[in-house]
Amino acid sequence: MKVLIIHPYRSHGGAESRIRTLVRGLADHDVIEELHLLHAGEPGFHEAEGKIHRWESDESSCAAVTEAIVTHRGVDVVQMHNEQELGTVGLERAQALGLPTIWVMHDFWPVCGMRFLTHVFAAEQTARCTEVDLDRCVGCVGEDQARLTRTMGAVIDRCTVGIVPTNRAREILEGNGLLSGHLEVIHPWIDLS
Repeated sequence: MKVLIIHPYRSHGGAESRIRTLVRGLADHDVIEELHLLHAGEPGFHEAEGKIHRWESDESSCAAVTEAIVTHRGVDVVQMHNEQELGTVGLERAQALGLPTIWVMHDFWPVCGMRFLTHVFAAEQTARCTEVDLDRCVGCVGEDQARLTRTMGAVIDRCTVGIVPTNRAREILEGNGLLSGHLEVIHPWIDLS
């Protein structure tokens, strides 16, 4: 199996530590033939070490880079981790190509039904709530962010499956109709397979 994981950052933060742990586990798994990681950066960058291939793209070329990796490397499934701008367009292209897609929420950002989809700093700086009304959310996170959230929500909702870190996250998402019936809970660090 060949997997493409779209994740924005390469070398900093807790989310990146989790990605590195996941990558090590997947690279050691017999069923994985190639593991491709697509990060934000300069389009055209590529390096490989064993089964692991690292690629870079910016938002404007992410769809084309995703399609090139998928078609030229024979990718079987595409995952997106927590991302918005870069990941959304890449995941959308993978869906248009008919690939199974997985959305992984590995951070604890469900401060409201949809606001975890916004920029994490905006999420941290706003009051917690459990209501979802994107017209109302505009006042909370801004019009551009609310529009991006609508787009991302639609792409995520077309995924084959979603993976969330807690039962509470699943309840919030399903309560707001996002990937309802297609969410799996995998607690962090417990089941890397």
